[in-house]
Parts: sequence; structure tokens; C-alpha cells
Amino acid sequence: MSENVQRIKWHNNSKVLHFETDDTSVQILDENKNLIGTLNELAFHGKLIENVDYRSIKHTGVYNVKNLKGVPSNIPADKRAILSITSVGNSENPDVIFYRIIGANGAITENTISGNNESGWGTGGISLQNTISNINNSIGQINELKTNSRDISRAINEVYEKTNENNSELWKLNDRFNSHNHDDRYVLKSGDTLEGNVTIKSGSSYKVMNNEGKQYNFARLDGKDHMVVGDQSYQISIQSRDGLLVNGHKVFTTENSGEGSGINADKLDGVDSSQFARRDQINEMHGDLNMKDGRQISLYTRDKAENGSDDAVINFRRGSDGKRLTYIRNYDGGMIFGIGDREILGFYDWSIWSNNEITLNAPNNSENRLKFAYNGGSAGFYYSNTGRQELGIYDWGRGKWAATFIRGGNPSFETPEAPQFQGRKLYLQNEQPGGNIPYGSVWIGF
Repeated sequence: MSENVQRIKWHNNSKVLHFETDDTSVQILDENKNLIGTLNELAFHGKLIENVDYRSIKHTGVYNVKNLKGVPSNIPADKRAILSITSVGNSENPDVIFYRIIGANGAITENTISGNNESGWGTGGISLQNTISNINNSIGQINELKTNSRDISRAINEVYEKTNENNSELWKLNDRFNSHNHDDRYVLKSGDTLEGNVTIKSGSSYKVMNNEGKQYNFARLDGKDHMVVGDQSYQISIQSRDGLLVNGHKVFTTENSGEGSGINADKLDGVDSSQFARRDQINEMHGDLNMKDGRQISLYTRDKAENGSDDAVINFRRGSDGKRLTYIRNYDGGMIFGIGDREILGFYDWSIWSNNEITLNAPNNSENRLKFAYNGGSAGFYYSNTGRQELGIYDWGRGKWAATFIRGGNPSFETPEAPQFQGRKLYLQNEQPGGNIPYGSVWIGF
């Protein structure tokens, strides 16, 4: 379209005549004769532009914009806004571009771009006015200050100076606060008495201060509604008459626990109370009792044993059979074993006695011995179950045997020498005996 634009100047008798035209017919071209917009658009009504980055608009003029990219969020994107641009330098690459956007909500923001440098969007308009209003509401209007100064810093200093003048009203008011006993609504720092409840917000603490001025927690309620008393940096000592109560129950310590305290504990060292033996009743043991390192079990006489005696008693039981074996240690050192209330076997005063019999059982290929000890050796009976089953008399100290009784298919009696009866000997052999033969001896030959 730029090639259709004509430039005309008409001279008439040294007078210059000008043509009239409307603003929409006047077109603005850039340095390369490309159309930028009409005079009406750029100067009066604003050129319509939507959905582009604001940096792509560089030419001086007024623009009717919507949904621009890169502008502050306080400019409503879905409503029309006024973009005013002033640029200097080359129209395609200006030296400096000044942007001002006025949103439909009255917000004004400005930005300046020079080459690759950008000042950033700054707020103006209604937002700036709102900020100033908020400041005025916070500190009050400066012209309402009851002071000769219109400078806030000087006004504050003036109040400070007047407060320290002894004859000023401010000083008198300050003096009255310092001398007031605070009984009505205020708490005196040096000490006071409260007549109502004091509540500390959750997450805050009631703190105490040490000698160095450091604060430590005394009591607080945390964000999980847990009450926390004390601080890990310090030990707490609680003084209480007749002990400390928690939920109405006494707290036991090393001072008031132990025997006679009345503590009813379900477990001791993590073990249930049913697993301990009691001294005041019959106990059932479900495990072995092993004594080590020379330890011993001592039985002491009680008032009456189960058999009616005054002796200490151990009863060995088996299931539902009741009492099976009884061991009694009587008062004079004897040891008695019985079944039920019947005494069967006893050890007493270097003797062993039985109400019935004592049986030594020799399994196959073994030998039982009943020995009688003497100085340097022992002698006694043996029973061998190693093949021919024999009962004999043997002197282990001298290594000699006296007699053998064989039982089985052919019972017999054997002795290594002739048996002697009342000083006489009985010889059972083929040859006539010789040597020292006692008078009255008998010889039976075969």
C-alpha cells in the first residue's frame, strides 16, 4: 500500500495550499516504508493487537491490546488494556523503548528496555494508591500529627524528647504507669498475683530463664496435642507431700517401692508373674532346676509335713497319679525315701535299712557289686550277667575270690580251697590231701 501514497504541495501565487484528509487515511510507515498503522490507530483509538508477546511491539503509539504475553499478572488478560509505547532510535531496533500498560482494573505498570537490559515491571496507578492508603491507615495522615514537624522521624524524636521532660504531660503519664501497682488489668514484671486463668496458645511455651539469660521450656502443648513438661537440658525435681499422684494413682520411686509398697506388677523383667515360684503355696515346676558353682538347696523343718512329722519334705509327683515318691530329711540328719506315707528306704547313722528289699539289677554283659570297704581295699559280693550268670564272693583289695555260686542249668558252688567247718576241712578231690590237715577233716575221693 505504501507505493500508492503520494506527496503533493500546491503553490498558487506564492501561496501554499493544503489538502484536508481524515486520520484513517493517514498511514504511518517505518523506515523501510512498511505500514505500521494509521494515525487514527496509533494516536487516538489504539491499534488492535492480541495474543502476542509485548516485546514484539516496538513502535511509538497507542495500542488496544488483549491477552499479551510477558506482562504482569495484575493486568487482566481477558479484558482490553491500553498499551502506550514511546521508542527512540531505529524503528526496527530502537535504542530505548518505554512501555506503560493500563489494565481494565486500573492497575498501571511500566517497563523500560534498552538493548538487552530490562528495568522490570513497576507498579503504579490504583495499586500504588492502595499502597499509600494502607501506609496512611497504619501510621495516620502526616498532617494530623500534633507537632510542628511534618517529618515522621523528627516527629518521633520530638515525642521522645518531650517524654523525658520532667514537667511534660507525657513524662507524668509515664511516671504514673511506672508507679501503678497493676492490680486491675496489667501484670507487674517484678511480681504480681493473677485472679484469672492464663492460657498459652498451642505451639507456644511457658519458659524459664537461667542465670545466663537463656530461655528453656517449662511447659508447652505441641502441634500433636502432647503435653511436654521440662527441658532435656535440665533435671526436674518435684516436691510433693505424701508422694506424687498421676491420674489419682501414686507414683512409685526408689524411696517408696519394694516390700510392703502394695505394687501389683504383672511382669518382672518382662517375665509374667505366673512363671515365678511362690513361697506361700505349692508350686508346679515345668523346667529343670540346676545348681552351679558349688551352690546347694537347703530344706528347713516346717510346722507340719504332709505325713504329720516335723521334718522337711520333698514330694515327687507324676501327672494325675498324685504323690509318687517322698523324700524326708528328718531332724537328726537321717535321709528317708518313701512311697506316699510309707517309708521304704533309709540312710541313718552309718546304716542302710529297707522295709522290704534292696535290688541291684545287672543288665546283660555287666556286673553288679556290693562291696564292704576295709583299710586299703574292699570285699563283698558280685553278680555277673556276662554269659553264665554267677554270684560270687571276691576280695578286690587282695585280688582273690572266695566262692562262686552258679545258677542256671547246673547250679553249683565253687571255691579255690577246701571249705572249712569248725576248724575242719572238707576235701573234694581224687588224690588224698597232704600237708597240714586239721584233725577231723573229711576226704571224699572220686
